[in-house]
Amino acid sequence: SCIGGEIGATISMGSEGRLDEMLFGETCGKIVVSVAPENQATFEAHLKANLAGNWHKIGEVNDSNTLEIASLINVSVADMTTSWSEAIARRLHA
Repeated sequence: SCIGGEIGATISMGSEGRLDEMLFGETCGKIVVSVAPENQATFEAHLKANLAGNWHKIGEVNDSNTLEIASLINVSVADMTTSWSEAIARRLHA
């Protein structure tokens, strides 16, 4: 979403568990969704009604042009875009 939307985000993470699992672990049945501010209340009401305590907000989209994850990662959207768009070419020339 940061690369495609050219927007930043600030993400917080829980303190339980291993850091590598929180950042890179894959588990069944989890998704990340971004919702426009004008739709947030309606979306959260739907989640509360249908998913009870099985969801939580982890962050916010912002206009900082950076992705910050739990004060551990702070990278500009421009740097992420460059790394992503040039990854195959860099690997082929390595």
